Amino acid sequence: MKKIVSIISLIFIIGIGSVSAQCGACCSNKKSNITKSNLTDKQTSQEVKAYYFHATRRCATCKAVESVTKNAIQKYFKEKVIFQSINRDQKENKSLLKKYNINGQALIIVKGKKIVNLTNSAFLNARNNPKKLEDKIKRTIHSML
Repeated sequence: MKKIVSIISLIFIIGIGSVSAQCGACCSNKKSNITKSNLTDKQTSQEVKAYYFHATRRCATCKAVESVTKNAIQKYFKEKVIFQSINRDQKENKSLLKKYNINGQALIIVKGKKIVNLTNSAFLNARNNPKKLEDKIKRTIHSML
């Protein structure tokens, strides 16, 4: 019985390691601290915008997050929602990073002062369960329109 528990524990540990290694060196483990109170600039726009913040060097998961998000928005919302892929490493994007308090890869949906952070769901599902991420994006945006 102890041998079975040990084997199961080992498999579990290997699984966790492989999930966290998916993004490797390209993804920061820092979480974005996005809250309504963190906004410094008042956004008056009633447009719904989806921002995907990434680094210059990207892994397969990072690319999948962008692809699934972009395709979901095009499929369900066409011109109703603006999608922007933002490279965090480029100097011209620093003000947007500061505005939304972005410290690492992040997927956020914004309408005025309302911000919904989908980063965790995006990175958990983009490669292995893209339909789940697509549905999450669809529900989130519908609730904001």
